[in-house]
This record gives sequence, C-alpha cells and structure tokens, in this order.
Amino acid sequence: MYNYYRESWLVDRYAGTLESEFGQAPCVSVADDTILSVLVVSEDPASLDCPTDDVFRRPADTPPPVSDDRPFPFLRERTVPAFYVVSIVAMLVVSLIAVCGVGGPLRNMRPFADLFFMGVLVSVLLAVLLSKRVRFPDLRVLYALLLAAVVVAWSCRGALSSSCPRCRGSSSPWPLHSRRYSLPTSCSGYSNTRRSCARRRRRRRRRHRAGSDVA
Repeated sequence: MYNYYRESWLVDRYAGTLESEFGQAPCVSVADDTILSVLVVSEDPASLDCPTDDVFRRPADTPPPVSDDRPFPFLRERTVPAFYVVSIVAMLVVSLIAVCGVGGPLRNMRPFADLFFMGVLVSVLLAVLLSKRVRFPDLRVLYALLLAAVVVAWSCRGALSSSCPRCRGSSSPWPLHSRRYSLPTSCSGYSNTRRSCARRRRRRRRRHRAGSDVA
C-alpha cells in the first residue's frame, strides 16, 4: 500500500496493523523530500528484498490499529479534533443563514420538512443503486451528464411554464417559483399555515367592512 501521508504516526499505525496481521515487520519506504510512503509485506518473507533501514521498527507511541468501534484511521485519538467540529458547525450556520435569507423563516417551511428528508433519502438510495449497477470508466462522464441536465432544464424552463396553466404570467423562470406557489404569500395550493391564511382573510373582511361603513 502507498499514499501521501502527512503524519508519521499514520504511517506507523498502518505499518503496525500490517505487522499484527502478517506476523512480521513490513518494509516501509519513504521517498526523499516527499511524504510518499510505500508499505510492503508478504506471507513469504524471502520474497521481499527490503533494505535494513526500511524494516519497520514499532515506536513506543504507535497508535493501535483501527477496529469496528473506531473505524477512522485518520483520527489519532478517540475524540474528534476541535478543528473538524468547528468546521462542521460553521457550515451548518452558514447554510441556515442562506436558507433563511432565501426562503424566509424556518416556520414557513415546517409543513415541507417531510419532503426534504424524503428527497435526501431517495437521492442517497438512488446514488447507491446507480453506483452498484453502473460502472463509469471516467468520472468526467458523470460531470458531463450533470452539466447536460442543467442546460436542458434551463433551456426548457419556458416550455414548462407555458404547459402549466397556473404558472402562466409568472415573472419567475421556474414554475414552482410563481406567486401561487410562493411559500411566504400563498393561501391556496401549498399554504404556509392555516393560521396565517386565516389572519389574512380576517384583515380582508375588516377592510371590506370599513369601506362599507364609510360608503
């Protein structure tokens, strides 16, 4: 096995794992002035021509091999480093601010929480099934298909709007962004909440009664 390992303790962990599994010290070669490490071991020690300096000698602080309870070889300790925790929290906060800035308060999106989770689960399931059944020789094929799908969706937005009677006359290029289906203002179709719609109806009735009294 070989890779560019930035930490020497990670190389020691892999080498120690190989030593534990094969019962003999592996050959660990590190390229000069690089972090490229090559670890080689065989059930037949005579088949390896390993220089004496490259024979693995386990340091005292070598981390133990990974297990089912700790399947992450890149984490030296049992805890997650603070850097990763801060990065994840920062991404969640930025995502929350972006969603609220575009879609409004989260309470308006509460009726569609089930659709969000169903979309995530279905997307993951389809991705797993596709990866098992279809083998693409080059990832560039996937990127090309994704780009083609985006181009087709953008090119056909006018046709989609014209085929939807409820979406005609909308200034938005996407049918679901029309005023009728807009989350913050709609009282028909996909409503925000019954309470907000009832408040708007009561305000309209009060304005109508006030106009009648003035007349």
